[in-house]
Amino acid sequence: MAAFDGSSGLLGMSFLNDDGAYIGQCINCAHYNGSRKCDAFPEGIPQAVFDDVVDHGVHIPGDNGLRFQEKNQMTAEEAIEAVPVEEGT
Repeated sequence: MAAFDGSSGLLGMSFLNDDGAYIGQCINCAHYNGSRKCDAFPEGIPQAVFDDVVDHGVHIPGDNGLRFQEKNQMTAEEAIEAVPVEEGT
């Protein structure tokens, strides 16, 4: 599991892996597909986003409505689905 290190990186969204190597926002994002592509930018992540110059925690034109989401972080919908509902309540 990567440890958050807000002091590293241009945006304070960088992470350090177990070996202390820098991991930027894209690599640590649940939407990242590899090869500099993701669900938000299926044709290719803009260079400024990939290089952590632009914070993708906010809307960026062309991001298909998706934002940075830490790999181990659930969306509200996922959290609702993960909570068991008891019959009769």
